[in-house]
Amino acid sequence: MHEIAEEAIGTGIFQNPLTVYDLTPAEVIATIKGVNDREKQLQKAENVRVGTLCACIYNQNRRKRNDKIWKWSDFFPEKDLREPADPDELKDKCLKFMRGYNNGA
Repeated sequence: MHEIAEEAIGTGIFQNPLTVYDLTPAEVIATIKGVNDREKQLQKAENVRVGTLCACIYNQNRRKRNDKIWKWSDFFPEKDLREPADPDELKDKCLKFMRGYNNGA
């Protein structure tokens, strides 16, 4: 229980650290999950707002009538488009970069 309490207090979610000890572990986890979910909702709302603004500016300055009309989701896609990187592939890319950097210096 002390490990959960220490992690919960470390998140900074609880104003008074003593309230963590009054809650059950399930209540602590549910509270943290709720706060995290709310943060994700707020971030998505901000992405929609800024993406809509960017789309409006871009669409206002289109050159041709058949140019693509952009939406907010073109600036902030819903899902991550990148695939998880393979550690060996990343290592090879870093080594190639370092070789090129060292040769150019």
